Amino acid sequence: MGRSGRRAFAALAALSVASALLCLPAGASATGTLTFQVKASAKSLTVTIKSSLGGTATITGPGLKKTAKTIPTGTHRVTVPLTKTGEAERKAGKKIKVTVSLKQGTKTVSATEKIKL
Repeated sequence: MGRSGRRAFAALAALSVASALLCLPAGASATGTLTFQVKASAKSLTVTIKSSLGGTATITGPGLKKTAKTIPTGTHRVTVPLTKTGEAERKAGKKIKVTVSLKQGTKTVSATEKIKL
């Protein structure tokens, strides 16, 4: 693998991606998707959520303040602050499990990903 191939692989490995499938209410014929990417900074995480359906997105995890935001269809960025414990884990280079759930009506879908802070 050449230098450019290693660089591309490293860039791909730097982004955490998780996805899940969301079913529409009864009578609907299509399904939606939920995909997210996480990027860590000093005092927060930036979560980019891409959803084919709107709803309430909730982001949780150890060391994170629980954040809920209503999002329409499309791609949206949500900043999730770290707690004091989360900041300490970030300095130590620990891994945490981030959960993003999307609720639309009575249907809920969630996706999880382990990321290095």
